Amino acid sequence: MRIYPHITAIFTLLLVLISPLKAGTREKRIGTFHSPKGFGISAQIDTKNGDEINTFNLYADTYGLLSGRTSDVGIAFSYTHNYILRVYDFGHCRSSFYAGAGFLCSYVHDFEKGFFSDDVYRQLNKKMGYVLALDCNAGYGIDFDRGISIDVSLSLTPGVFIHREDKSGQILAGLYKKAIILLLTAILMLFGVHLSARPVLDFQVEWGYSQGIYQYHQYNILTSEGSRLYSREKGFLFQPSGDILAGVMFKPSGKSGISLMTGYAGIGNKSTAIPLMLRYSYFYKSMSSDGFFNFAESGMGFKIATEIEKVPAIMAGIGVGYRLKLTPEINMDMLLSIRGIFDKPQIPDPEGQGFVDKSRILSNTASFYSVNASIALSF
Repeated sequence: MRIYPHITAIFTLLLVLISPLKAGTREKRIGTFHSPKGFGISAQIDTKNGDEINTFNLYADTYGLLSGRTSDVGIAFSYTHNYILRVYDFGHCRSSFYAGAGFLCSYVHDFEKGFFSDDVYRQLNKKMGYVLALDCNAGYGIDFDRGISIDVSLSLTPGVFIHREDKSGQILAGLYKKAIILLLTAILMLFGVHLSARPVLDFQVEWGYSQGIYQYHQYNILTSEGSRLYSREKGFLFQPSGDILAGVMFKPSGKSGISLMTGYAGIGNKSTAIPLMLRYSYFYKSMSSDGFFNFAESGMGFKIATEIEKVPAIMAGIGVGYRLKLTPEINMDMLLSIRGIFDKPQIPDPEGQGFVDKSRILSNTASFYSVNASIALSF
């Protein structure tokens, strides 16, 4: 029965509330934001007495993107002031239960009936709009002695959704429906950057090879006769491409770095873009010695070649690397990663040469997955 998960959650909550209260040691943290809602960056700042937490989240809203209902990506910012209710110490780690409230501001799609793009009628039809909402938050955080923190939280965001109607052009306001749908959507925040060390900047240059392995493309268009043509293509795609990147890494600690990268990259099949990505790296030993590290990255790719729509592609990846110290000031990193790209590519015209005109496209979404190998120098 579906009641069992709710009983388990209530029982777990009671265990937390009756645990002994002890002093916490959380200070300032920067990390990544992961959720079915979207992905981005998160920051937490504790008050001086350590019993309150200010949380800031900036993330890309991906509602309808991964299910193929749209290629639009929203943006959201939230702030909550949380009160630590219970803190207890296990020796090797400390954990806390907290709750609070704040606000949410975003430019996103609101909820529309349907979850996946199994037919042509489930594409998101309404335009994106602005959201102003209250953010009610409750979470559970664990701080490990290695300087890594993990937070899992749930939030309720009742508010107002304001958008412009397609036909009349009128500005409409209504309840933010997605607040209810996403109530039980967990948010995972990983903090590996504790702002206690002096910030240092590194400059990076990187070049790599990308081997496409899988693609998914779905579109719905109008033919010259006015009828609809729906197509879905998926399968292995061994399409090679590459990228050349340059950026700056911010190093608030000896084991963590946040990089802002840009340059030139291939996307999917016969498309190029200027990427703008954030990358978070965690080094198991330290940044100043040889050793392995993990990294996660996400961002947008702004199209270079002429496209049907110059909508930025969404890029995200995760991987592993190994650092070699060439000199005390210069490092060479070897990186291996898996990357996903969500795009709105050109559609070959099934009735002739060239590509389908934008006015005939009703929906168009695609995703490309690849394995990437890169070499980077930092100094």
